[in-house]
Amino acid sequence: MPSSKDAVIASLIKSFEAAPRREQPYPHWYLEHCLPTADVAELTALPFPAPALGGISGKREIHNATRQYFDAANMEKYPACKTLNEALQD
Repeated sequence: MPSSKDAVIASLIKSFEAAPRREQPYPHWYLEHCLPTADVAELTALPFPAPALGGISGKREIHNATRQYFDAANMEKYPACKTLNEALQD
């Protein structure tokens, strides 16, 4: 079972606060432990297989048909998708 929305938010904030900020070549952070462990386990276990790209790369749009989204249908099927979406909307 995924954590609560508030637990995800707290984990993200804590990760940003603890992350070292780098200025070069542009402002960025190295985040660790961004999500609660339970959520990471559930998200990595989602049945979204990596598509076979057949060596084709280039435009992102080429592979749109193979993408999975955390949309309404997947939020209904997978609580971890819903929890993450709700946390990121806050």
